[in-house]
Amino acid sequence: MARVVFFLIGCLLCVTAFLKLWMLLTDPFADITAQMPRTILWFAFFVELSLVLVLASRFDVTLKWGATILVFVGFWTFSFVRLILGYSSCGCTGSISVPPSISVILNTGFLAILVYCHPPAPLLAAAYARCRMEMGSVQTRGRILNGRVLPFALACGCVVAFALVFARFSSSSALSAEPVDVGSIAFGETITFDCQIRNLTTSRTRILGSKSACNCLMAIQNGASIRGGGVLVQQWHLKAKKEGPLRQRLVFYTDNPIQGSVYVNVTGVVLPLPCQ
Repeated sequence: MARVVFFLIGCLLCVTAFLKLWMLLTDPFADITAQMPRTILWFAFFVELSLVLVLASRFDVTLKWGATILVFVGFWTFSFVRLILGYSSCGCTGSISVPPSISVILNTGFLAILVYCHPPAPLLAAAYARCRMEMGSVQTRGRILNGRVLPFALACGCVVAFALVFARFSSSSALSAEPVDVGSIAFGETITFDCQIRNLTTSRTRILGSKSACNCLMAIQNGASIRGGGVLVQQWHLKAKKEGPLRQRLVFYTDNPIQGSVYVNVTGVVLPLPCQ
């Protein structure tokens, strides 16, 4: 029974991890689509992938059960918090919107199944006693430190170093753009605002195109070039279609080999129509 449950959970995690990865690699507005930072999406992807590897390994069933319980408690807590805060999607399935209420129900069901299919009590007691006995030995602690903790620490250090190097090179900017605050606008109103993109290099850069995550934004003119050290001012139309805080993002695609795209955050507040 436990193998069947672990297999189903592994398949589900493979699907959700793939959907997150696909969105992160193909959608420049992944953070807006999922309503959470890209960092959290990457973290969730690696957690799901790690749990799949644990479930597919030959680890003891008690370890698999404990790791799965821990991860799904985290999923349940995250979905419940997003439900309380009023988010429209749990963000667990990438671009496919799943309400947090559905995610809470599914996670609750999986937790109930895991509790029902827990390993036999003697196995749990034996695993707990074995851990206490092994950790009580000085030689075992030293072996664990040298054989497990040290390689794990080195692996974490390599991952952090790689992330820092990647962030250093990926932060090399050839173009810069200031965020745009359109202020307060009325619901249904259409306004025009300017986006400024500065070329930080000495060579000419072409703007190949632009797009937004919402059809409420439309560029007046697409395609242009910016001389070295110059500034491009592009006008956009914005139609307020939804009341409340406005948070959108524009992306401009360029032919620059250093920076192929530049993002512009557009913020503001859409006010409701006054009562007649």
